[in-house]
This record gives sequence, C-alpha cells and structure tokens, in this order.
Amino acid sequence: MNDKQRRDYGESQETDFSFELLGLVRFWANAINQGRRQLRCS
Repeated sequence: MNDKQRRDYGESQETDFSFELLGLVRFWANAINQGRRQLRCS
C-alpha cells in the first residue's frame, strides 16, 4: 500500500489497493477490519 492508502486504512479501517508483477500478474485487494475480537486459548 502507498502512504495515502495506509492513511485511509488508519482512518476508516478499509482501503482498496493493487500489486503488479510487470508482465506476469496483477492482484487487486480490499483490506478491511471487521472488528473481530482477539481470542486466546489456554
């Protein structure tokens, strides 16, 4: 993610981004935090 996308994610807990390996493949992604609780097992 670039700096703007990191800021957006920090503010809204959601952003879209892409990553490309030139001439091979391109990935599109959406990062979102759904507010799940952290679970601990003992």
